[in-house]
Amino acid sequence: MGNQTNYQRRHLTNLTKAILAAIASSFGVGVKAALADPPPAPPPQTLLPPVFCFRFTDIKAVEDDPEGDKFQLAFEVLNWSNQPASGVRIALTEGTNSFVTDGAAPTFAGAGVDRNGRPNGPDADPLPGNQLFTNGGQVVESTETAIQWDATQVDLNTFASGPIPNRDLLGVGERNTPGACALVPGCRVVGHPNPFFGSPVVADWETIDNGNNVLDGFVITVMISMNQR
Repeated sequence: MGNQTNYQRRHLTNLTKAILAAIASSFGVGVKAALADPPPAPPPQTLLPPVFCFRFTDIKAVEDDPEGDKFQLAFEVLNWSNQPASGVRIALTEGTNSFVTDGAAPTFAGAGVDRNGRPNGPDADPLPGNQLFTNGGQVVESTETAIQWDATQVDLNTFASGPIPNRDLLGVGERNTPGACALVPGCRVVGHPNPFFGSPVVADWETIDNGNNVLDGFVITVMISMNQR
């Protein structure tokens, strides 16, 4: 009787182990194969493409200037922020350059808008490869140290007008290098078969301002006292 009882106990124990093993397998508990491969590494943090927000596009001496110390500089702006830009403001910093001036820092001597972009002048056309936008803004403040414009971009293809559109380069989120690169004309991701692990490269910087987030034709007049020594 004792041997039979021991046999039944061993049989129940083995059966219990088998049932528990089956349950564990069904729920993935204790299955070493499921834990054998480590989870894939997440993509690295977003790498932003190289861009610029401001660029001088033309410079020329002011015609018929009796002092000969005034120059007009035209520049464009690119809007990489999270909202359209309805104005542009620039201000001088303090400082002098002994190689150019006689000790007096350059000052603003006026401002304006070149409607048709670059090069600077009434009969110029925008450079090939850039968007056909005209600057419909105006100067709202002009002093010797600061200038501000209302910014209005007029699309010559559709005649739509409004503030400078934005491309939210900082809003693409984490681990999204391809999304950031897609916002910059001429950008491509290189260095890895998976673009989320690659690096953004812009081969030709002339393509960066080929998007819709650009407006050229802001003009400043700068007065520079030349060193006579």
